[in-house]
Amino acid sequence: AKFTQKGSIKLEVNLLKIIDNQSFIEFVIKDSGKGIGPAYLNKIFTPFTQEDSSINRKYGGTGLGMSIVKKLTELMNGSIKIESTEGQGTTVTVVLPLEHSKQTQLHIDTTNYKKLAGKLVMALDDNENSLEMLRKFCYRSKMECLTFSKPLLLLECLTNKTAIPDVFFLDLTLSDMDGNQLLEEIKTKATYKDIPAIAMASNAFKAATKIARENHFSAFMPKPLFKDNFLKITYNVLFNTRPDNRPQELPLHTTPTKSLGKRILVAEDNIFNQALIKKQLTNLDHLFEVVNSGAEVIEILKKRPSSFDLILMDLQMPNVDGLEATKWIRGAGIKIPIIGLSAHALKQYEEEAIKIGMNDYLTKPCNTIDLKNKLNKYLKAPSSHTIPSTAKEEINQEIYDLFLETTNEKLQAFPSYLQGKDFKNLQFLGHNLKGNAKQVGHAELARIGEEIEKKAKDKDLETLHTLYQELYDYFIKHNLLISKFQLDSTKSV
Repeated sequence: AKFTQKGSIKLEVNLLKIIDNQSFIEFVIKDSGKGIGPAYLNKIFTPFTQEDSSINRKYGGTGLGMSIVKKLTELMNGSIKIESTEGQGTTVTVVLPLEHSKQTQLHIDTTNYKKLAGKLVMALDDNENSLEMLRKFCYRSKMECLTFSKPLLLLECLTNKTAIPDVFFLDLTLSDMDGNQLLEEIKTKATYKDIPAIAMASNAFKAATKIARENHFSAFMPKPLFKDNFLKITYNVLFNTRPDNRPQELPLHTTPTKSLGKRILVAEDNIFNQALIKKQLTNLDHLFEVVNSGAEVIEILKKRPSSFDLILMDLQMPNVDGLEATKWIRGAGIKIPIIGLSAHALKQYEEEAIKIGMNDYLTKPCNTIDLKNKLNKYLKAPSSHTIPSTAKEEINQEIYDLFLETTNEKLQAFPSYLQGKDFKNLQFLGHNLKGNAKQVGHAELARIGEEIEKKAKDKDLETLHTLYQELYDYFIKHNLLISKFQLDSTKSV
């Protein structure tokens, strides 16, 4: 969930009781995240610094969320409790007394979908919550459902001809074998080659609809899953009709065009740079997976050496940097194209990256046109793809908003780093501030970041105190402070 590379959040809503004109509704939110230790669980509802500062840097977050939720719950005369197990996740339960609406109750008409009764769905997803939802949808629609968490289990069922489904539901982003690859395998089996398949993926993957259409899927169903969507899409695919209220984003059989949808592994530890690259790759119609270090790159490629078409690799990352990761990749005989990313524009850094085994090099911040040209060079993607001007505006606004939040977090963390004489984190803070500020045009802020990086490297504590005040004054002068990060500039550091 929030503090994991891969996880899930599950929301359950239950009616507990009805008293007079009020219904007591229970909301249960379960995540598969890092969990919270007992020492911190007792003070979870007061503003605090994240239990692990590395989590804050890696995933974002300020420790204010739960205190705000508690206040809102109390304002609504409700209650809240939290249970957590370290390493397993957290469950938050909120109970709210809600007054009954005076409007007439609405009913969803499912008459059109009675023909689905008795149909067999065969679904593959490594997310158990998604599979559970599909099983519930099928049960309530009187359909049968077989679910699998691993591609090999589904293929084994097909080989044994245990059951012949009416429709497949396949997730596009599986770790072992993605939905595209699995569908290709299914199509080689005569018994199943004409059975329709529906692709599933998070609606964050904007390229998923296009990729599903171009890889012989009959339709695409975005996540999170909803029963109404499930019924409409399944009915439309099985009976080749188009209800008037069918969602327009659902692709049906169309003439395939050449796909841009390559899978790219992004190794970047700076959350601001991650957001920029995600936006750029989304607008270029590519699927991607983001990791925070070279060590994670190595771990992924050990398990899935053929899952990606290209790697965007930052040179400077904690634990294992981009150069070390590239050495391992080439030593393992993996020939995937690697494009190095670095804020250093000096030729010597590019030469070192190429010498280690990278194929190319981009200086950060890199604009979308430069990134597109480099990707086209190695992915053989069509050069005619253009980026809508509205997409560029969305990138600019969203990235700038993220810039404000991340730099405010840096300003907030600065005093504690000074007090602890944490020069390593101060150097890292300055380095990130420099790069992020350059990307949004704050040249003076980039200069301050560069000075912080240098003085932290020299362990010049006195000058770092001065730079903190200079940084704070810059935020005040340019109205960059976000209210939730307001600091007392007179606070002793």
